[in-house]
Amino acid sequence: MTLLGFLGVVAIASSPDGGPDVIVTSNCIVSQVGFVDIDADGFDDLTVQVGMNVYAWPSAASHASNSIGWVVPGALDEDGFASMTSGPDGESAQLHWAQASLLDSENRSAEYLIDPATLAVAELWSEADSGWYFYLGDIDGDGRSDLATRDSYRISSTGSWLGMPTDWQDDDGVWYNADYASGVGDVNDDRFDDVVIGWRGGAVIGYCAYRSGPAGLYLGSPAGLQANPVWQLWAPHGSDLAIGQQVVSVTEQDRLIVTMITESVFCYDWTPMSLGVIRNASKPDAYLDQVLQVPEFGTDDGFYNYLFGMLEGPGGPTDLAILDGTGESQGVHWLSWDPGTATIIVAPAAEWATDSPFYLYTSYIGVPVGRRSQALVHEREVPGEPNELLVWGRTLDNVGPSSEGSAVDSACTFWASPPSDTSPPSGPTETGDTGIVDDTAEDHDPVQRPPEPEDDCGCSTTAPASGLIWIAGAAVLRQRRRQNLPASSF
Repeated sequence: MTLLGFLGVVAIASSPDGGPDVIVTSNCIVSQVGFVDIDADGFDDLTVQVGMNVYAWPSAASHASNSIGWVVPGALDEDGFASMTSGPDGESAQLHWAQASLLDSENRSAEYLIDPATLAVAELWSEADSGWYFYLGDIDGDGRSDLATRDSYRISSTGSWLGMPTDWQDDDGVWYNADYASGVGDVNDDRFDDVVIGWRGGAVIGYCAYRSGPAGLYLGSPAGLQANPVWQLWAPHGSDLAIGQQVVSVTEQDRLIVTMITESVFCYDWTPMSLGVIRNASKPDAYLDQVLQVPEFGTDDGFYNYLFGMLEGPGGPTDLAILDGTGESQGVHWLSWDPGTATIIVAPAAEWATDSPFYLYTSYIGVPVGRRSQALVHEREVPGEPNELLVWGRTLDNVGPSSEGSAVDSACTFWASPPSDTSPPSGPTETGDTGIVDDTAEDHDPVQRPPEPEDDCGCSTTAPASGLIWIAGAAVLRQRRRQNLPASSF
């Protein structure tokens, strides 16, 4: 491992083969993992959820020798969901707890501040509600990150819940709803964080329901998100790719990196993920320039690519980490961002793959809204074996057997160790073929238009104003896979 200074913060370079730097093992079943700066020292800390408990390992010198554990105040012994975020500009970290109970009166939605000196939690507000919540960034500029859920978001300065931008209908009668919302930081440098919304409309082809649509940039303000987007962009070449499920912000170069994929409801035959670069991201003349298709490991059917984001990787401090998490072969692709040309380098910096029959999956407890990740963690679950967290970008010297008994549940222990010689990483592919398809057009159309409909495709459009897509006479609930990934966290 090599210590490198990155954006004024000490980070750890990932191993040359692209595999994890540390494996954290626990005898407990971990439901969520993430990195959040709980002590406001500018360095993100490993944080996990186990039932009603949240554990963290702060890195500040005053706390670094101890693990911290909370039983979330007001939590019941039922399923609960913790969302956390680092505070904007060194402010206190925030924790939200969502509790779904058998009794509506016992549902709980509550938010807390974490004191960076004492690491104690203090309740800000609570109400009898439930759902899936995530942080968008400081939209109203009051120094706290704003919370979102379903079709609304909460402005922290007033405590008011506001609706997401209104659904709209295109000329062909297809309705589009705000299905993904990603905080991208302060794109236009006006001291208010901004949000990219991925709009989705449905079409039925055979027995499958497919969703596609554009993405738009909405600026923050003291009153919340502005009603109209600065721009709205569709996928190129008349394709039906859905744009903006995940977004990485490169604000210093006025760029956004967006994912594009064909989303399938019911049939689950999503296409491999593509990445696109939006130039002039803060301006009305933004356009989608570079488009690359991400390769997949193995040859089995089904794909699930997940863009971790930009962090210190095997090729340098601007690597893009992408999970390929389905099928028998799984792993992480490392692509690089070239700051000089503001483009993605096609040749992979490294690829780490495994043939082991375990599952990699994403279950983030929170993300450090307002800056890029300084580390990432991914969960590996093997039936009958201890839970494992694969960590890139950290040594985690403060996570070890000494943490036993120092957290809220002495029966739950964690310990970190380097990957053993028996771990399954493999080096880059030997064929020399990058496996990446560059679909970048020689010319770009600065006026982005919706894809042209294909003749005789057997498609029929629906208007999901009620939130339902009808397939073969049955109502199938529209899947809402909002990701807790504010893009400026990377």
